[in-house]
Amino acid sequence: MRMEAEKTNVITSNHKKNERMTWSSFVFWSLVGFVLIGLDQITKYLAFHGSFGNFLGPIPGMRKLLYLNNDFAFSLPLPLPLMFAFYALILFLIIRYLAKNWLKLGDWSRFAWTLILAGAISNIVERVVLGYVRDFVYILSGIFNLADGCIVAGVIILLIASFGERNKERKFFNDKNEQN
Repeated sequence: MRMEAEKTNVITSNHKKNERMTWSSFVFWSLVGFVLIGLDQITKYLAFHGSFGNFLGPIPGMRKLLYLNNDFAFSLPLPLPLMFAFYALILFLIIRYLAKNWLKLGDWSRFAWTLILAGAISNIVERVVLGYVRDFVYILSGIFNLADGCIVAGVIILLIASFGERNKERKFFNDKNEQN
């Protein structure tokens, strides 16, 4: 009886510890997201109201070009109601996925999703408030901002992290088969 009580206490203690670690992890990544949103908005403000971005000129294939983007992602022309419906659906699906899988995600995946959400939220809020998104970094044939860079970097990191997870799973199953 006493041993069962000790096991229950250990399990409860570990559960509470994991719950605290999960909550602190969520708070940490949320703060990182808010900082990224703030940095995106600051860089946009400075680019449109100051000389920020002028350093891009000497970099081959890059320059500062101020652009008020009224279109959807990748300059796809979509009617505004459809654009907001699409934003809402994507955000809902991402948040639902993260709510279900947050505990299973590694730090790189959490970082990637933080980048993606911060970039998306920053651009969506800007579109709601201003009616457009401010882009100012011209690269080859596209015009971007920090939020766009966060989204692209997040997707790349997520892809790399998923390959790493697959390799871990493969190694785990190979090790299991070798033991049998």
